[in-house]
Amino acid sequence: MNPDEHELEQFLDRALNEYSEVSARDGLEQRILANLTANPAEPRNRWGWVLIPAAAVLIVVAVLWLQTEKKAPTPPVAKTAIPSAPSIATNRTQPFVAVKRGRSHRPLPRAAGLVKTTPRLATFPSQPDESQARMLLQFVQGSPKAAQQVVKEEEEFQKLVAENFKDSKTEQGLEMR
Repeated sequence: MNPDEHELEQFLDRALNEYSEVSARDGLEQRILANLTANPAEPRNRWGWVLIPAAAVLIVVAVLWLQTEKKAPTPPVAKTAIPSAPSIATNRTQPFVAVKRGRSHRPLPRAAGLVKTTPRLATFPSQPDESQARMLLQFVQGSPKAAQQVVKEEEEFQKLVAENFKDSKTEQGLEMR
């Protein structure tokens, strides 16, 4: 460090020390005390913070109580035998048992030989929508060329989706290794 820089450092240190040694203006303490006595602090109402959660709990309890009170008993389900379908050879010795998951602690009755007449579809809705089928038939009959174009585009789309799915699976397999 050269002598000019040293003198500059000392000058700055002296100036900063003089600047920081400033005392408070006269009467600061008296002004603060006067403001406190002139505007006394209002007592805080802390009951509001207690009453708000209590009211919320009461509302929740009332809603739950009203919901359980309004539940109507479920009507009994009639048990009727359905004509049996041609049997398929299986190795099972016991009939199928319907399993209900949930909080019920009652034993479920075994349904021996009962078969549904309509099969359950893999997608929702479980019953086919005939209006959609009618609209599709009208479209195909009205403009067969457009229908063929739609079918081609759908097939191409399905191929692209299958290819992308394969690619993403192989990428995931590489990332996991």
